[in-house]
Amino acid sequence: MKTINHDLGIIREMSPLILDDMRLLLNYKSWSGLSRVERGKQAPSLEVIICYHLMFGVPMDSLLKYEIQRLKRKLRNMILKRLETLKTKELEVSTQDRIKFLNTKYDDFGN
Repeated sequence: MKTINHDLGIIREMSPLILDDMRLLLNYKSWSGLSRVERGKQAPSLEVIICYHLMFGVPMDSLLKYEIQRLKRKLRNMILKRLETLKTKELEVSTQDRIKFLNTKYDDFGN
C-alpha cells in the first residue's frame, strides 16, 4: 500500500536540496533516520509532514492523500457497525439525528 512516506523523497529530490539539508532543518541526528522516513520504513511525524509542506509548497491534503483515503475506508466500516447498533435501539429524535448524520458521512466518505 502506498503511503505518504514515498512521496516525501520524491518531493525533496525535485528540489535542489539533499537529504542532509533536510536532516539539519528538521534537527535529525543522522541522515539515516530521515532516509527511513522518505523510503517508507518509518512513519513521518506531523512536524516532518508540515516541514515538507512549508519548504516545498505541497498542499497538506496532497501530502496526506493516502492516509485520508485509508481513514475514510476505516471510518465507513466503523460507521456501518455503529448504524447497525443504533438501528436496534428505540428511535428517539436524538437517535434519528445521529443516524441521519452518520448516513450522510458514510455517503461522503464513499467519494
